Amino acid sequence: MRFIPFILTLISAVMICSCSADAYDLEPDFIGVVGTVTDTEGNPIDHIRITLKWDGIDENFVSYSSSEGIFKTAMDFDPTENGSTTLHVTLEDIDGEKNGGLYEKKTDTIRIEPDKSEKPFRIKLVYRLTLATASESSPQS
Repeated sequence: MRFIPFILTLISAVMICSCSADAYDLEPDFIGVVGTVTDTEGNPIDHIRITLKWDGIDENFVSYSSSEGIFKTAMDFDPTENGSTTLHVTLEDIDGEKNGGLYEKKTDTIRIEPDKSEKPFRIKLVYRLTLATASESSPQS
C-alpha cells in the first residue's frame, strides 16, 4: 500500500516527460504544418490561434501557439492529391493583452509545391507579429 504514492508519482513524471517532447514531432504518415510565432524582437508569443484552410477542402484546421511560440497541425490526408495547392493561414490573438500585448491579426496565402518524391511532406512557417494599434478591433475568442 505504501508503494502506491510512489508509483503514482513515477507515472506522473513519465507522463510529464512524454508531453514535453519536441513540438515539431508529427505522426510519420501525416502531412504536417509546423511553425513559430514571435514578436518583432523574436520573443515567442503564446495563445495565438492559427487557422489553416486549404482551397477545395471543406475542413478548417486550428492550432494554438504554445508558450514557446510553437504550433503544429497534422492531417491524415494529402490535400495536394485533390489538386489543392493553396493554403490560407490566419493568425489571431485570442487572449487580448495576457500574452504581452494585443497583436495584429495576420493573414497569409501560401502556394504549396510539394516534392512528390517525399511523402509525407512538412510545411514550416515562421511569423513575426506586431502589436495592434488602438483603432484595430479587440480579439475574438
